[in-house]
Amino acid sequence: MSAPRKSTKPPTSRAINLLMVMQDMSVAEQIFGTLAHEHPLKNLQHVQTTEAALSILNKQARVSMMAVNLSDFNSNGNNLLSLLTQVPEHTLLLLFTPNMPHTPQWIEKLSHYLGKGNEFSAQAADGQAVHDTHALCDEHSRLTLNAISDAIFTCNTHGEIAYTNSMARQLTGWSSLQATGKPLEEVLILADEYSNVALSSRVRDLLLNSQGNHSCNMVLVAKDAVKTPVDVIANPITDASGRPQGSVIVVHDVTHNRIRNKLAYHDALTGLPNRSLLGERLNQAIILAIRHNKQVGILFIDLDHFKLINDSLGHDSGDQLLQSVARRMEDCVRTSDTVCRYGGDEFVILLAELVTPKDAIHVANKLLKAFTFPHQIAGKDLVISLSIGISVYPADADTPLMMLKHADTAMYRAKAKGRNGFTLFDQAELKYPSIL
Repeated sequence: MSAPRKSTKPPTSRAINLLMVMQDMSVAEQIFGTLAHEHPLKNLQHVQTTEAALSILNKQARVSMMAVNLSDFNSNGNNLLSLLTQVPEHTLLLLFTPNMPHTPQWIEKLSHYLGKGNEFSAQAADGQAVHDTHALCDEHSRLTLNAISDAIFTCNTHGEIAYTNSMARQLTGWSSLQATGKPLEEVLILADEYSNVALSSRVRDLLLNSQGNHSCNMVLVAKDAVKTPVDVIANPITDASGRPQGSVIVVHDVTHNRIRNKLAYHDALTGLPNRSLLGERLNQAIILAIRHNKQVGILFIDLDHFKLINDSLGHDSGDQLLQSVARRMEDCVRTSDTVCRYGGDEFVILLAELVTPKDAIHVANKLLKAFTFPHQIAGKDLVISLSIGISVYPADADTPLMMLKHADTAMYRAKAKGRNGFTLFDQAELKYPSIL
């Protein structure tokens, strides 16, 4: 190994020979100790986060070589990409795995490179070694991006795809050859999870703004029409002077998160929203009603004589009937309304943005008519009627809890009147008991 070139001036903060980006301080100190012993005048610097490394690069520091430990940052692909895309052209980037820093050969090779001077790429005498190292960096970059569990797209300033990693190809169904050069919105097709409306404008926003987190109940639609719930993050790609070079878009599969949320906020038997989700949506509905000068309706529903059916035909038939009831109720309301299984044989329907209480009465009549038709359960035709209590915000109550209590009270009044009907809440009904 050639002797290191001596410098007559101490290094400045703007001339960093080696910037180590790794979280394990002990490994960094081991490497620094070995290198500093042979090159005491070299400016070796260590940071533990990608944000700290970006801060150094953004200050236009002259960094000859930057070494990044991939294992520290694979869990946050977006931060790693932000770092990789902002490394200046004059900086040699070395990506390594956890085992590499512990090998004497790696330390010796790095020490040899540092001994060639500040301008690493210009001063290194061993051209083949430089070529091999660049090839190693490219290979590590490719393997790293393909190992990240998020889908990654990079685009030029025209919004045309320049690169897709393995997960991007898997989620979209587009091969690298097919996707390269295509407009991003042609490959990254996003849609609203509930309405299935295409969100092509959202993709254009990603390209225009290149910044921010977009996670408004979106799904990615693949070539074969398979839909995957996703969150999307976009960041700009700039050169050393800050000029835009394109965008990097990271798409995170949130299928498991949505499943967990569904389990937490939905009834396991019917799939309907549960009490928790009803509470959130009722709060939101009241806020929107105030803003838009509208009203909110609550229909508290009890299935008449359900216990008799459940006891005589068995719990399996009872469960099938509850599922059939849930689907029929959903068919009677708008997509903006919420049908909730409140518990047992009780259901609550939230009617958002009503114009008058008559709108709630119309839905109640629609339900009563729909339930005159039988349900096909275990080879039998079962007819079950409903007792419905109605309360309306703001006339009957000014809080979600009071709306539910008053609708429940009105429902008991409907039962007392003979079932298979509805009753509007009024203050006189407060003498009837509530089970809430």
